[in-house]
Amino acid sequence: MAVKILWKAQIKKHKGTCIGIFVLIVAICVALCSVITLSVNGDSYIAKETDRLGFGKLTVWVSDVDDIDKLSLDISAVDGIRGIKNQQIIYSEYETAAG
Repeated sequence: MAVKILWKAQIKKHKGTCIGIFVLIVAICVALCSVITLSVNGDSYIAKETDRLGFGKLTVWVSDVDDIDKLSLDISAVDGIRGIKNQQIIYSEYETAAG
């Protein structure tokens, strides 16, 4: 009983500090939940879109290949390859964040 009375007295004495700590904890929880939600949704979006576009488990991008048909035949001869799709893309010499 005495501990309960002392606890209430301390809460009344430090009301502003307790409210500040509570607000900070709520803000941190909201920020953490937002980051986790964005991360999970972003990962699932990328997976769904690669499946929708027909990308397989392995995607290879090559440039400056002299004979793309020969390369396709060589790759399709490997065991475990179910199918190959060739697409012409425009390479614009972009740089990634890694350099």
